[in-house]
Amino acid sequence: MEVPIRIYVTDTAKGMAKVTYRLSSYAFSAYDVEDLTSMGKELDGMRTTILDTAVAGTK
Repeated sequence: MEVPIRIYVTDTAKGMAKVTYRLSSYAFSAYDVEDLTSMGKELDGMRTTILDTAVAGTK
């Protein structure tokens, strides 16, 4: 089972940061198990908090 909690940050040609990731809820939904999908949604929220905090720290 894949546990999709990676966040990739890469540099663009313009010197900006590009953030990519796979939503945990999307990856877990493939297993068609409601508890996994719910856990994925919880992880999505945690990832959003991490990214929002990181962006706020750059301003």
